[in-house]
Amino acid sequence: MKLRKLNAAGLEEFERFLDSLTSETPLSFPDALLIDQATSEPLAGDIDVERKRFGSRFDAAKYLNEVLARAEMAELEKDKGLWAWLSLFFFDQLCVPDGSGQRKPGARAKWIPETDDYRRYYRHLLAGPYLIYRSHHDNPARAFVLLCGPLDRPGEIVEQLASRQEIVANKAVLETATNLYIDSETGHPKRGAAGKTRGSARRFAEILNQFDVTWDLSIMESSDLVKMLPKEFEKFRVPKK
Repeated sequence: MKLRKLNAAGLEEFERFLDSLTSETPLSFPDALLIDQATSEPLAGDIDVERKRFGSRFDAAKYLNEVLARAEMAELEKDKGLWAWLSLFFFDQLCVPDGSGQRKPGARAKWIPETDDYRRYYRHLLAGPYLIYRSHHDNPARAFVLLCGPLDRPGEIVEQLASRQEIVANKAVLETATNLYIDSETGHPKRGAAGKTRGSARRFAEILNQFDVTWDLSIMESSDLVKMLPKEFEKFRVPKK
């Protein structure tokens, strides 16, 4: 299908569909919104997009980065119509039905990005991982801690770390977090990483707040940052061979 963007009418219809999913009379999937000229418009560049299945936020972000690199539009990351269209296009993966067949879309920011508030913008299920991946395009693996989860469930670690732009853009911080909390063999978070215990991602965010008062984290290397962490993080460090 050709990549498009929802216009004002399309956004309104999309929101009506989302609202209906939590009512007693949910609407049918509005597939026509994706191509109807009354609800969407084409993007310059004649770009094809496929309904691929993604194993993780990382896979989705990588694909979107490749597709959107061909888009002829300025500041596409701030285009609500584009991200809403993509959310609708990949809806089945982003809003998986529960055991009873009910879909629970949750907060509106997950579907239509709040581009003027980064603390909520990162919650968008597609724009969030895309922005993280693009910020680390030279080595996306360093940001894997924020991209390893499934598309429909970003997870607690993302909740703790991704809401602060200075963390998401910091190479040393994300490299450290990935090394601390991701099992290199399984590609999944280590046990306790997403909890509230000592050394968890929540504590990591708190410690960064303390460090930021005294040190300039933007110029640090990951090796330096690791040495500064308290002993409570020792259990998450990769054992020396």
